[in-house]
Amino acid sequence: MTASLPAETLPVFQMGVYPTPLQSMFVRDANLPALKLLVKREDLCGVGFGGNKVRKLRLLVADALARGATVLLTCGGPQSNHCALTACAAALAGLKCELFFNAPNPHTDTGNQRIDRRMGATRTFLGAVTEPEVMAAMHARAAEWRQQGETPYLIPLGGSDVLGVLGYVQAIRELKEQLAGQPAPPFMVVTSGSLGTVAGLVLGTWVHGLDTHVDTFSVLWRQEKAQARLAALLEEVRAGFYPHVTPRANYTLSDAQLGGGYGVATAAGQEAAELAARQCGLMLEQTYTAKTFAGMLANWRAGRYRPGQRVLYWHTGGAGGYFA
Repeated sequence: MTASLPAETLPVFQMGVYPTPLQSMFVRDANLPALKLLVKREDLCGVGFGGNKVRKLRLLVADALARGATVLLTCGGPQSNHCALTACAAALAGLKCELFFNAPNPHTDTGNQRIDRRMGATRTFLGAVTEPEVMAAMHARAAEWRQQGETPYLIPLGGSDVLGVLGYVQAIRELKEQLAGQPAPPFMVVTSGSLGTVAGLVLGTWVHGLDTHVDTFSVLWRQEKAQARLAALLEEVRAGFYPHVTPRANYTLSDAQLGGGYGVATAAGQEAAELAARQCGLMLEQTYTAKTFAGMLANWRAGRYRPGQRVLYWHTGGAGGYFA
């Protein structure tokens, strides 16, 4: 992989249906003018129950195959969309898959765990361990796979490494083509978990000259930690692939919707999910999409989005977790 290679020329493992739809919708409140939405339907990408992880995995699996990999290893929470979609991608590519979870074995398969099992992935439950402990377990297991004659390929939390970020730089190019010369929405709203998606979207606005501000809501880490990780990821990928692109301060990261922590439902998220379902026909789960929609609603009600402005909401999927 050449450091200066643009994202658009990287090899892609062909799975999913792209471009994903871009739909116009409205959100109404008795006391406010309607909020005009454009919704980027990453949930309708055609692999498993869909979601933003597929766009990352198209690049990651292509890289794994180019390196002769025979098994994918990755990690997440017990209802990780990323783990479920990695299991789907591995099955489509003819690769083995092992998933590492930072939780005890639930002993009952619900939601994404049912997808993991259906796709034939090996599941390893580590208990309540830290992120470094999960990575250490993955590396130790990779060594065992090598001793068995396999070639392991490790994918970090959420697929949020350089290749994962570049998948969402590509997404901005796709969005720009869908806008067909129309002005970009002044704001786009997206969730922040392991940060690869939002890093790619922000970097993509720099690379493709899209004049929009990214509002992102952290559902995994507190604001200071998330901001530091996002800044580091942006600089790593920009310097390696687009060194002549000038950074812009066109994003705002907030942890206002985190509530009790990752995967813990909030009243605001539940209200947002109900509104999105009844007014837009969108099904949102409580870990990522509902909290982020709630953050967008809070911004709207606080006057951040002016009447008549379009706001672009990235529906990052997660329907598997909806049924957990």
